[in-house]
Amino acid sequence: MDLKNFFKSFVLLAIVFILAFACVACSDSDEKQDASNSETVSDATDAEVVDKDGKYTIFENGEYVARIVFPENATEAEKALYDKVRNKMKDLTGVMPERITDFKAYNDDGADRAKPAILIGKTNYDESVQVYQELGYTEHLMKIVGNKLVIAFSTDVEAGNLYASLLGHLREATKEYVGVKKDIKSSKSTNAFLSSLPKYPNDTYDLVDLDRNSYMIHMKKDSIDNMRAYCEKLVEFGFEKVESREECGNLFETFTFEDKYAYAYYRDFDKSVRVVLGPKKMLASANCDVGLEETYTPYIASIPQPNDGLGYIIRLPDGRFIILDGGYKGGDRVYNTLRELEEGKITIAAWFVSHPHGDHYPALVDFIKAHGNDEDVTVERVMFNYVHPDAYNINGSAGKENASNAVRSLYNDIQTGLPNTPIIKVHTGQTFSFGTSSVEILYTVEDIMPRTLPNLNDSSMVIRVNIGEQSIMLLADTCYDSGPILNNTWGEYLKSDIMQIAHHGCYPSVKAIYDSIQAETVLFPAMYKNVKNYVVEEKWAEVMNAVLGYAKDIYVSGDHMEIIELPYVVKNNKEEMLEYLKNYS
Repeated sequence: MDLKNFFKSFVLLAIVFILAFACVACSDSDEKQDASNSETVSDATDAEVVDKDGKYTIFENGEYVARIVFPENATEAEKALYDKVRNKMKDLTGVMPERITDFKAYNDDGADRAKPAILIGKTNYDESVQVYQELGYTEHLMKIVGNKLVIAFSTDVEAGNLYASLLGHLREATKEYVGVKKDIKSSKSTNAFLSSLPKYPNDTYDLVDLDRNSYMIHMKKDSIDNMRAYCEKLVEFGFEKVESREECGNLFETFTFEDKYAYAYYRDFDKSVRVVLGPKKMLASANCDVGLEETYTPYIASIPQPNDGLGYIIRLPDGRFIILDGGYKGGDRVYNTLRELEEGKITIAAWFVSHPHGDHYPALVDFIKAHGNDEDVTVERVMFNYVHPDAYNINGSAGKENASNAVRSLYNDIQTGLPNTPIIKVHTGQTFSFGTSSVEILYTVEDIMPRTLPNLNDSSMVIRVNIGEQSIMLLADTCYDSGPILNNTWGEYLKSDIMQIAHHGCYPSVKAIYDSIQAETVLFPAMYKNVKNYVVEEKWAEVMNAVLGYAKDIYVSGDHMEIIELPYVVKNNKEEMLEYLKNYS
């Protein structure tokens, strides 16, 4: 090939090579440009929340990059945590964050919800829903999902832990900048066993700390089938079903696992489910006692009080006693009453405590301290349902009292004075047999949880004692909010022969309860002068008329012991008693 032709060939090859390179470069440039555009979009999103050091930015250059959002219908714990975080941010930056709920943050195009945000509690954001689905019982979790910092917790206790954890993760917290590491993830459980349990099928649950290693999973609107499905999960986990009961459309089931128990119940009238988990030592068998010789005449006796207090002693056919409350502090009133009834050994099969008001439980504490070690006195079990002490820090009908402290101290008083006596936590729907007699639990404070107690009296436990063919309804201080729950749960099943009127006759619960109970014999744990005011002066006319409409016999037992032998035969003393009250001075 001559030089001229070689040069032409070289030029052609060079052109082809250049064109090919240009095409490849163009294609590569397009790909890079696409990648660059994609990266730019990503950076535009992340730039709002992440700086060059890889931090999640909360506050920068005098403005909040991430909004702080909490649920529109927040719980008290969610509100408290939200306020703590906002106030802390103000302390750090000098600028108070705007107060924003998940409802306020919503608009039709969703633009506000796309912005970076710290989500506190069960907001309706998808990111919160995702994290709560990961959350085990008694856990708290803090993590970043997309451009949201999600703060989730199961109980009030974890809310406090989360606040401390968040403070520990803050980075470069100054007047100019506040942020956290982008890979932040903080998780902790206060109860590893509960965290390992299967999750309930309904994700919209509340977890309530009931105190003493007891918790309640609550579903506001659910189905009996969901509860059954969850109970099957508990069995698969290792729990054993030991008791089951269906009544009035309600379902009650008891399970045990090693040193734990689970008590699940479905309430038909409002389609709610509660699953209580606690230590097995606080669970009593349905058959407390069998096979004892029954040679005694049973009766119900009132314990004299200095005012409108409540204390009843019921003698069982086997000679043992069941006590409800006891009344005021002082006077050794329970022991003195028992000694009038029994000269020999005193055996108390069960001492039930309704609620922590000063005219109900203090006599039990007095008795324990004075006679807990007596050789001729035996208390076989103390039975009640108290929840976390903080729940009682409210105004009761008798004014604000130290009920929270009473709850805290009662366990210690019992354990100190009666170290060998089991403390039993009872639940709505349970029935306990004492020989041929039985006690039904018809209402406890758990029935109104997790809502805040409107009144301390609404925490009153309601029991019914069945001896032979007769039933004795003991309402304690059932009040305006607990009354409808009791009645709607059981309805006509509440029908009883003898009834202690609620709250001594004052501040009575709803008329519907008495229409369901229809008791022919009514007991007033009150002074004559006060019953006169309630009945004769018609202060509570509608309710009293309902009570008296069914009643044939009335007994007032405030300052003296009244004994009613069982089976009780109606005496038709109502008119005589009403006349006595009318003329009482």
